[in-house]
Amino acid sequence: MSMLEFQNISFSYEKKQIFDNFSFHLKKGETVALMGASGCGKTTLLSLAAALIKPTKGEIRSSATRISYVFQEPRLFPWLTVEENLRAVIREDTSDEKIAVILNTLGLSDCAQLYPQELSGGMKSRVSLARALIFDGDLFLLDEPFAALDEELRHSIGQFLKQHFHEKGVSAILVTHQLNDAERLADRILYL
Repeated sequence: MSMLEFQNISFSYEKKQIFDNFSFHLKKGETVALMGASGCGKTTLLSLAAALIKPTKGEIRSSATRISYVFQEPRLFPWLTVEENLRAVIREDTSDEKIAVILNTLGLSDCAQLYPQELSGGMKSRVSLARALIFDGDLFLLDEPFAALDEELRHSIGQFLKQHFHEKGVSAILVTHQLNDAERLADRILYL
């Protein structure tokens, strides 16, 4: 059963054709890594999947009920602490323990009361990922989530995500330029 289907879609930015009669499917519980040159349409595909933009032709079908989106650049609320950034996207019944576990897992326990401007680039990326995890989507769209992380963190967080996705039956699309990240996390790799 598909979580997401692109059927013969076309999309252009002004006069630049990004997709022409493109089809793609993502099964429930599957992780697909998107790879390819800069500007080939990887981020555009995520934006289409999230319905942030619409195709000019074709159809996109999604059975996702909640989408956790990690943008390429961290989009944190600068006036909120790390913990408050997480709380901004959660249901009221989410426990303090769940927040603490996610912060600890991503190595952010000591950062809960810090503001985004007090964080390094890698920390901001991890807070964005923590926010996506706490939102608890059934479809994850990850746009270069490991770009600001060192290899050790890439590996440990990649392993955690793979286990999390498997246990929850989550579907995910990962945009990356790193073959190691794609091989570590994805069931299959799609080159654009």
